Amino acid sequence: SRPFPKKDSDVARREKAPRRLSYRLVAIPGTSNQLVFGVRWQTVLGEDPQKEALRLARKVKATHFVHSDARSPSVGLLIAKGKERRAKTRASLFSAASAFAQMHRHGTHIVALNLPDKSVWIAVVVAGVVQAGGDAVFADLQAAQRALDEALARYGEAQVHGDHRTQSRPFSLQQLAAHTNQQSTLRRAGFSLAMVSPFWWTILGLFLVYEAWDIGMSYWEERQARIAQEMLAAQPEVDPAT
Repeated sequence: SRPFPKKDSDVARREKAPRRLSYRLVAIPGTSNQLVFGVRWQTVLGEDPQKEALRLARKVKATHFVHSDARSPSVGLLIAKGKERRAKTRASLFSAASAFAQMHRHGTHIVALNLPDKSVWIAVVVAGVVQAGGDAVFADLQAAQRALDEALARYGEAQVHGDHRTQSRPFSLQQLAAHTNQQSTLRRAGFSLAMVSPFWWTILGLFLVYEAWDIGMSYWEERQARIAQEMLAAQPEVDPAT
């Protein structure tokens, strides 16, 4: 059977969607650290955003994660490649979008910035929170312009920053690098004790209590048996003939 013909709307949607690149790294001058552009952001639910972010990162096999803010449910996930995956590296990775979000905690802001490799970075922040899909790198000017037009259509009252658009407020990579801090650091998504459920901590505690009791009882029984043997050995032997 022949496949169904493609709808015009499907073709148009595919053609209109700007092509994104993988994440990009830009070195911070004078250090071994790097800014990361193009992190995947999404919202996590739960009483402890940090714990839920780590769970999500491990679920999607991300190597690093970061928050817009310490109390924000918005988490950025990075699947690093190459030397960035290595556990022992002196270089720290900082999320450019997280740093931008901390600089703009009020209102809606869009940044469109030209990167050294001629790609364009576009990020969207609302009230200090990086929006889902709002941290992307585009290969060419046309793709970047389409993405910027879509962001402006969605966030009409946004203030635009960067050097990609002439009407934008001035903004540079140097400003981003100057505002990196511990909050914008991409942390490794390795195992953490915080991920263990209280239920399993209770089970572990009961097990340790039982083990301690069992060891204590074994020691006590051995000690009693040793004392009994010593007492028996200390008793004088009685000659049955007498």
